[in-house]
Amino acid sequence: AAPRKPQLVAIALSRGGGGERDRSLHRSIRRRPRLLGLGLGRGRGAMARLRALALAAALVLLQIPGEGLRLPRPRAPRLPGWLRGRFRGGGRAGAQLAAVLERADTFVAAREAMAAAPRDLVVPDDMELRVSALSDIHCDHPHNLEWLRATTAELLMRQRSEELRGRRCHDVLLLAGDVSSSLVTTRKVIETLQKAYATIVIATGNHDLWCVGKEDQDTGVVDSFDKFRRVVQLCDGLGVDVRPVRISHRGDYYPIVPVQSWYHGNWDREPDLPQDVTAPLYEDLPAFERRWSDFRFCRWPDNIVTREEFTSLESEPVLAEAFGSLTQAACGGRKLASIHEGRKPKVSFSLSHFIPKRELCPEKRFLVEPLLPKVVGSDVLERQLRELKPDIHVFGHSHIPYDMSISGIRYVQWPLGYPREQSRQCHRTAKSGPLCLFASDEGVRSPQTTYWGDYYINNKRDFTETSLAPWVLDYAHARQRRIDDIKRRASSGG
Repeated sequence: AAPRKPQLVAIALSRGGGGERDRSLHRSIRRRPRLLGLGLGRGRGAMARLRALALAAALVLLQIPGEGLRLPRPRAPRLPGWLRGRFRGGGRAGAQLAAVLERADTFVAAREAMAAAPRDLVVPDDMELRVSALSDIHCDHPHNLEWLRATTAELLMRQRSEELRGRRCHDVLLLAGDVSSSLVTTRKVIETLQKAYATIVIATGNHDLWCVGKEDQDTGVVDSFDKFRRVVQLCDGLGVDVRPVRISHRGDYYPIVPVQSWYHGNWDREPDLPQDVTAPLYEDLPAFERRWSDFRFCRWPDNIVTREEFTSLESEPVLAEAFGSLTQAACGGRKLASIHEGRKPKVSFSLSHFIPKRELCPEKRFLVEPLLPKVVGSDVLERQLRELKPDIHVFGHSHIPYDMSISGIRYVQWPLGYPREQSRQCHRTAKSGPLCLFASDEGVRSPQTTYWGDYYINNKRDFTETSLAPWVLDYAHARQRRIDDIKRRASSGG
């Protein structure tokens, strides 16, 4: 093996090669011996690569003076531009994406952490099976952590009261992400919930994968895939499910599949609002890319997605495909529906943090942040749900309660949200706690009345109307008044 310094020379050949480049090559090596090696795989054509390889072999045989010819470890391949936005699984694109992911160490470690068989759970016949849903509990806020403790204590009292009346339940909680950005807090949350829930199934959210704070620095978190792996290991250690669970109860089969996911900007294909319409919302505000916290607190292997690509509002589904493959790894590397192994579910459940269908996000004119659809949904997630065909899918992320059926699947979002939202759109969750979806002695519970679920049951999406909703204008004007007050106090020195 051989000269360390000849490291990049073949690059001259690989970028066009021939003619004067070939004739001057020997002089280049003498002047800059560091130029030999990387070019072995960087050619744009077959002949360029062949010339580079032939030259490198000749140089080895001629024993060019130097420190020997040691080939460097190849860099992780960049995802080709043609692949972005065109990958839909399988074929040449699938093979190239798989090759890119294989070279990202933190992703490979996360996938290995997820690679385990679905868990089989048998609920005793003398107990009832009960399944509830909750999302976006954000227990980094002390108020939310106290709410969780109080709600769990209340649920525990109700369970004991039921037991006195002869009704024992195996309670299952579907927790659709955004638990906490701190692993220490996540542990506290899980240990609290386990007092009332025999089984907890989690789909991670974006806040769960933030690389932020002294805790992550001290523990050496590398990036968000590494953070995901640590969340998986924490859940495994505490007996919480992040992989499919196959529940058997009184001869019936109830599968639960957590679908790990991520969003991409070009999921949003609905027209943006005109700039003159949104101007009142964005006055005195930095660009959305600077305000969206994920763009500051999430980090990814650069060979999978660069920072510029991740923070683009037209980002491609590269991360979405990566998380889709993590879910697939939890299903033995096969299609998600293969976990059933021929059994027919009585009621099937799935959960994700992000939104699988555009119908589950209000139109932009109704949102106080009209750019929100750029960072909420995933085509990959929708594709996996079409394959899985659950009866009920639980999701989160937008903090907008939903309970509606689309194409035979019931979609439910039941968020706690931030403390300020618990007197607004999330007030029912704050008041009543997790939503019960199913009980084996009662069947599937009736859908809840939610504002946006009911609105879109009765109204079609209308993109010809671009005027902001009255409450959006009220929000913009109230925010502007607060900003003006701050400016006045600052200018007066008060």
